[in-house]
Amino acid sequence: MNVLIIGTMQNLQSGVYFKLSFEELGHTVRVIDPRVIIGELGISPAQSVIIQKVKEIDIKPDLILILKGLELTLTTLKEIRKTFEKATLINWYPDIILYERPIWEKEEYYENIKLYDYFFCTLRGVATELKEKGFDNVYYLGGACYPKFHGEQYMNSFQKQKYNNDVVFCGTLGFFHIHFDRIKYLQKIIEEGFDIKIWGKIICDLKKIPPDVRHHCTGEEAINEKGAMVYQSSEISLGIDGMPELDSSWSVRLYRIMCAGGLLLNTNTTGLKEFFKINETEDAPITPDQDLVVFYDENDLIKKLDFLLSHKEICDSIRKNGQKKVIEKYKFTDMIEELMEVIKDE
Repeated sequence: MNVLIIGTMQNLQSGVYFKLSFEELGHTVRVIDPRVIIGELGISPAQSVIIQKVKEIDIKPDLILILKGLELTLTTLKEIRKTFEKATLINWYPDIILYERPIWEKEEYYENIKLYDYFFCTLRGVATELKEKGFDNVYYLGGACYPKFHGEQYMNSFQKQKYNNDVVFCGTLGFFHIHFDRIKYLQKIIEEGFDIKIWGKIICDLKKIPPDVRHHCTGEEAINEKGAMVYQSSEISLGIDGMPELDSSWSVRLYRIMCAGGLLLNTNTTGLKEFFKINETEDAPITPDQDLVVFYDENDLIKKLDFLLSHKEICDSIRKNGQKKVIEKYKFTDMIEELMEVIKDE
């Protein structure tokens, strides 16, 4: 199959994983990165160049995969649809929020969604909300890892020392409209005296981040191999989801932490127990057969940290279970095969 991917490759994340995984499955892939073009020309002048590059690709695509697609205007999207009328046009949407509101509340974006043959949402709750708005082209397609980048890494002694902490959190600080509790949980951990390091960018005014939290921030992103080193070196990797009441709305970072062999302590996000073995209630014991551990509130978070840091054998078992599960079931190649099955069945 010939596949055209339209999406950013600059951040070396999902676009790269899709490209390499499609190729591993035997497909021919071409890529257009709209952010590069927009960075050079600006968003409006870039649209005609993006369209021209689509028309000039040296394959006739059977499938066009657009990653989120916010760089494309409705006119550009219609022109891509018109240029390759017989190609299956797909969007992969990994988020909840679209310009500071949930995507299902953005009526001005509805026409864009309708243009796709398939609109795949990484979060099941987002797909459900859009279906309730009447979209019959919306499907749930869960997240995944790419083991070459996210799996365990060889580390020298300097790296082991640099990346080792009792608790680590990787994620951006400053998206207050979606990550309501992120600062609250991090501050609680710091106040309780745990050894924690925070990896990720701060995108808001520094004054909005409490000084004690800023003190633990590196200001650096930890993605791919570097992220894997952080997760595999640290005793506990923290997952704080923005809207845990929304079905299956955990961050894709979950798969990457577990792929690296990290021990994940995550918010009790709706749907987790359908996919992974967890401690299903606040008072349930943490057992060696789990895939990850969840916490239920601020006080429970501290209790879980205390327990995990004093029960190494249980932690090691949970690490191995989680790693085995995501590598066996939740790779990008698995996700693409599931996507292809949906298209085939339809």
